[in-house]
Amino acid sequence: MKRLLIFFSFLMLHASYAAETLTYQQVLYQGSRIINSSDVKKPAWVRLASPSLMAVSSPSLISDAPQKWRLRIFYSVPENTGSFSIQAKLNLSTEDRPVFSMGWDSGTNRLGSREARSNWLELEDSSQFTNLDVDIYLARATNNPEATIEIHSVQLEIWQDNQVVTKNASLAPTRPGSTNIPIANPQEMAKETAMNYLKAAMSGDRNQMNQLLSSRTVNMTRMEVVNKDNISLIPLPAGKTFADYLENYDTQILPYQEVAGLFDDWEKYVVQNWQISNKSYIFIGNSPKLGGDDFLSGKPLILILEEESGKMVVKGILA
Repeated sequence: MKRLLIFFSFLMLHASYAAETLTYQQVLYQGSRIINSSDVKKPAWVRLASPSLMAVSSPSLISDAPQKWRLRIFYSVPENTGSFSIQAKLNLSTEDRPVFSMGWDSGTNRLGSREARSNWLELEDSSQFTNLDVDIYLARATNNPEATIEIHSVQLEIWQDNQVVTKNASLAPTRPGSTNIPIANPQEMAKETAMNYLKAAMSGDRNQMNQLLSSRTVNMTRMEVVNKDNISLIPLPAGKTFADYLENYDTQILPYQEVAGLFDDWEKYVVQNWQISNKSYIFIGNSPKLGGDDFLSGKPLILILEEESGKMVVKGILA
């Protein structure tokens, strides 16, 4: 249960970026620079570096795909100090000067090396940016004691939707006699299959539900293959329907490799020659929307989906 709670927290933080991958990295600053805090009402920006932005010619970037930028800053706290927040400003052009915030560092025992990640900046295209200036200031509240840190490295990360590659790719011709055509967008199909399964299970449609299940569906709690007919429907409270479920809950599909560390116990099991792997997708369906009616009462609702014989199916159930 503890692993599930960690997983749900992970989803709330990262749901918006589940289909994205890191496509570019660049070190913007490397060295040793002492930064003293200044009042948030009178920020004292310090020019840290003015690097050339190599992303404009990077072959790793996906063309025509929007970009999400964030900064990773490696720093150390040389002495006990007050609460602070690292703020970084990138001067992309005369009009574009986004500020990245690393959040407040206000914990105890903060001496030594540390790392912080910023908020996100969404860009449609960065090809027009060839140079940028990196400015830093250390924010503190007016009544907080002064703080001092040492900046060691500032790194830029660019994330993009990896589904764009799949959507724009053309499938290789199939040999005569081949019956299984690869699914063009497996992650999207996995979510569609999961939603159809939930609709059937919540509506009492056993026939449709069984059609979406693998012939060897695995109970992920007991790690054993179960008979389709022994898999329970998903009962809803009186008066509730699948439409109510969609209205009150967020749903998310994630490639297994993105959250494998949270479910490493599953990798220890081989069930009738099947083992969870990077071709698996994890569907989570019980995260209530803000202000929504949590009528599922926090019960785990996790599905494992995989492609079998050219069809996306529900391979595992934790419910």
